Amino acid sequence: MITDNGMHFNNYKMREYYQRLHIDYRFSSISHPQTNDQAKLTNIILLKGLKKIKEAKSEWVKMLYEILWA
Repeated sequence: MITDNGMHFNNYKMREYYQRLHIDYRFSSISHPQTNDQAKLTNIILLKGLKKIKEAKSEWVKMLYEILWA
C-alpha cells in the first residue's frame, strides 16, 4: 500500500495493523508538478466561469452545467 505522508497512516496502531495483515506499507512524495499545474488551471477556469454566473443573475442555472463541464 502506498499513501502520502499523512500522519493518520503512520502511527503505532496502524503499523501494528499492517504487520498483522502482512501489508507492505510505503510513503510516497506528495508533490506531483504535472497535476499541481493542472489543478491550478482548472481552478482558474472555474473561477472565470463563476464570475460569469454572478453577472448573469437569473440565467445562472443554465450556465452552471456548462461551467462545471468545462
